[in-house]
Amino acid sequence: MNAWSARLTAPLFGFFSILLTVRLAKVLWPGQPKLHKNIPYLMLGTCFWALYATLTMFDMFIGCFALIAWIGLREGNERNYLRCWMLYGAATALGLLAKGPIILLYILSPALLAPWWTEEKKEFSRLRWYGGLLGATGAGILFALAWAIPAAQAGGEQYGQAILFGQTAGRIVHSFAHQRPWYWYILLLPALLFPWSFFPPFWCSIRRRRLTPPDKFCLSIILPGFILLSMISGKQAH
Repeated sequence: MNAWSARLTAPLFGFFSILLTVRLAKVLWPGQPKLHKNIPYLMLGTCFWALYATLTMFDMFIGCFALIAWIGLREGNERNYLRCWMLYGAATALGLLAKGPIILLYILSPALLAPWWTEEKKEFSRLRWYGGLLGATGAGILFALAWAIPAAQAGGEQYGQAILFGQTAGRIVHSFAHQRPWYWYILLLPALLFPWSFFPPFWCSIRRRRLTPPDKFCLSIILPGFILLSMISGKQAH
C-alpha cells in the first residue's frame, strides 16, 4: 500500500482520456490532422478539466470509460457491430464499477439516438442496432453485478445498501447532499467552459456551422446529458 500510486491514478486516466478524445476525433472527422493535433491543447487549456485531472476522484474514470463507449458506437456503426458492442459493454461494466449507473446517463443517449446521427446514405437496421444495445448493456450490468453482489454480501447490510442504492438512487429526487436548483448548471456553464466561453471565435464558429452527422453525434451526448444532470437533485460542479 502506498500513496503515490493512488495519486497518479486520476492523472493517468486523464492522459488516457486525451488520447481517446483524439481517437474519437479521428473517427468523427477523418482527414483533419490540424484538429487532431490541437485537441490536447484544447482539453488542457480548459481550466476546469485540467484542474479535475489532478484530483483523486472518479471523474476521469467516468470520462475515460464514456469515451471508450462513444468510440465503440461510432466505429461499430461505421465498420462492424461486434466491435461496437464489445467496447460498449466493457465501458458499461467498468463505468458501473467506477461510480454506479451514472455512466449510463452519458452513454445511453447517443446509442438510443443513433438513427438521428447516422449517415443518411447508410443502411441502418433498427432491430439489429437496438438488439445489440440491449445485449451489450445487459452484459455490462451482469459483469458489474458479479462483483457488486458478493461485495455487498461480504460487507454487510449497510455497506450493501451504500454501494447498490445509496450512491445513486439517493441523489436523484431528494438528494441527501448537494441539493441544487434545476438551473444551477446553466449558471455555472461559463465557468465550466472557461476560457473558451469568453473566446469570441468559439461563438462565431458555432453560429456559422451547419449540422453534420458527427456534429449530431456530439449533440446526442451533450444535450441529453446536460438536461438529465440538471433534473437530478444532487449536483456538483464536476
